[in-house]
Amino acid sequence: MTTQPVNQTVTEGSAAHFAIVATANPAPSYQWQVSIDGGATWNNVTDGTGATTASYTTPVATLAMNSYQYRCVVSNGVSPDAVSKAAILTIISKLAITVQPTNQYVVAEQQATFSVSTAGERLSYQWYINRNDGRGWLALSGSTSVSYTTLAVTLENDGFCYFCRITDAYGQTVDSDIAALHVSKTIIPPKTGDSSMPLLWLGLCLLGGLGLALIMREKQRA
Repeated sequence: MTTQPVNQTVTEGSAAHFAIVATANPAPSYQWQVSIDGGATWNNVTDGTGATTASYTTPVATLAMNSYQYRCVVSNGVSPDAVSKAAILTIISKLAITVQPTNQYVVAEQQATFSVSTAGERLSYQWYINRNDGRGWLALSGSTSVSYTTLAVTLENDGFCYFCRITDAYGQTVDSDIAALHVSKTIIPPKTGDSSMPLLWLGLCLLGGLGLALIMREKQRA
């Protein structure tokens, strides 16, 4: 074999690809095998595609497949068969937000807290603010935890919008929903189950979000 299969790391819900390069005369046949017990026992793969070719693709990966090992047996009728090195499959949990930040209703001079809950590994957080002043979304310096608490707010802060960007150690990124800050002289609680924000605020926040998305796209192209 001139090329051995290499370890693969994929996100749950994706497929992994393993390949080898082998030369023989007559032309060889291939059989991919899997071990689910750390290489103690091996069985021919029964799912995925390309099980009897030089390139094998697993089925859609689940977390249960983490640490599975794959190898290929190559034969051409001449003993002994050639067996590739084992390659290890690592499955990464899909980054997801399980609890979104919600609109906050506070009285002037109070603080407001926005928070998220997430599923993933080795996560980092960055909160953003849109003050609806034409500058769009700005990163809040030092606001890098699962929650963000404002300073004591004033009526001028009414309508400010916030969201959190979460990134894991593997480069996956997800943005939370946008949440608005409502500030009044005396608090008027929203109706039960009402998480709406005034349409003007929502429109301004969404426009800011569109601008941020375009900026991020240009950065990726650069």
